[in-house]
Amino acid sequence: MKRIGVRPYLFITAALSIAVGLGLIGLFVARTASREVTLYGHHRAQAEVVRVASTLATLYNRRGLTAMEVGAQHFADLLDSRLFIRTVYGSFTVVPLHAGPNKAHGRPRLIAVVPIHAAGLGVGATLSVFGAPHLDPRLAPVLHAIERSLLWASIAGFLTALALSVVVGERLVGPIRRITESVRRLGEGDLTKRVPVAGPVEVAELSDNFNRMADALSRSEDNRRKMVADVAHELRTPLSILIGYLEAMRDGVVPGDGAALAVVETQGRHLARLVQDLQDLALSDAGELATALDPLDLAALARGLVPAWAVEAQTHGISLAWTGGPEPQTPLPVRGDAERLRQALGNYLANAVRHTPAGGRITVGATRVGDWARLFVADTGPGIPPEEAAHVFERFYRVDRARSSRTGGSGLGLAITRNLVERMGGRVGVDSTPGAGSVFWLELPLGA
Repeated sequence: MKRIGVRPYLFITAALSIAVGLGLIGLFVARTASREVTLYGHHRAQAEVVRVASTLATLYNRRGLTAMEVGAQHFADLLDSRLFIRTVYGSFTVVPLHAGPNKAHGRPRLIAVVPIHAAGLGVGATLSVFGAPHLDPRLAPVLHAIERSLLWASIAGFLTALALSVVVGERLVGPIRRITESVRRLGEGDLTKRVPVAGPVEVAELSDNFNRMADALSRSEDNRRKMVADVAHELRTPLSILIGYLEAMRDGVVPGDGAALAVVETQGRHLARLVQDLQDLALSDAGELATALDPLDLAALARGLVPAWAVEAQTHGISLAWTGGPEPQTPLPVRGDAERLRQALGNYLANAVRHTPAGGRITVGATRVGDWARLFVADTGPGIPPEEAAHVFERFYRVDRARSSRTGGSGLGLAITRNLVERMGGRVGVDSTPGAGSVFWLELPLGA
């Protein structure tokens, strides 16, 4: 079955609504006008009968019954109606000379009561008029003119309303059609199409939401392309080194001794770490990275991880210390996954070791901040410019635009940390001053 568009629906609905509305209004106005004109005509006729009765009474008072009968015949012929006159002295009927059958029978249309003076006494008399027309012939054209005016006004109003419905329908359907076309192009892969925010409030809101969706899809596609390029870049460097060393050892250019194998092993471990980071990030994005929220002491967890990283820091000529001293500090009870928190803290420490120059210092601590338990890693590295600090938790983002492999790292550690902490209901952040080092922190709600 062929579907009908919005515009025909609007046009048909408007046409039916306008036709019914104008029809009801026209019928009401026509009936009211007919009733009022008929009532006006009746009043005029009644006034005329009163004048006739008064004239007949005057004739009777001045000239007697014979004069009144002659006058009654004259008025019967003039009104083309049967007259019935009743007085205390008697009753008589006057019929027009050319009376039809409808003039001789039927109920009286108009009745007038007038005084008749006889011998100085006021005596009542009744004049009844039969067969009087319902409407004065002089008023019929007025009623017909009103009906014609209503008809033409209804037609003009109907056509005007239809024209306005077409304009309004176009204003409503136009933006919807543009959105439909943009959705079609979006489905074909064109993420650059946007629609103007115009039309009624609901349509404008729909257009704005479409533009927001298109922007989000465009950003997602840009991030996907960037991620593919970043992954290819991160894989290319260690693979190139591996292949170069293996070819050199095969050709005898580089002896296959422990030094060459150490380089190969280092690059292999770097590749394995990158693959593991990618897998963790993919699982976290998909919501499939297992996290168990158990009661634990965040301060004790962080303090226990410091000795394991102290050796790594010393190999780079960096001192690493716990700010709480050797004695246990006030517990910071939270609910979280101990293993994932160690992974997040390890990413912070790895990032600090990588960017802190030899002779520098790294400090690990935990403290209470309002209703949150905070764990922080402070370093004495070069710091991060303010415009860069907001992006350091994005995947593959590096402050070093040259993306050199001098410091190593996959550019995924901080992104993984943010995903892990947010899955536990926490939050992450960094406070940094260029030239004065950085403080990376994570917070979890207090309460076991």
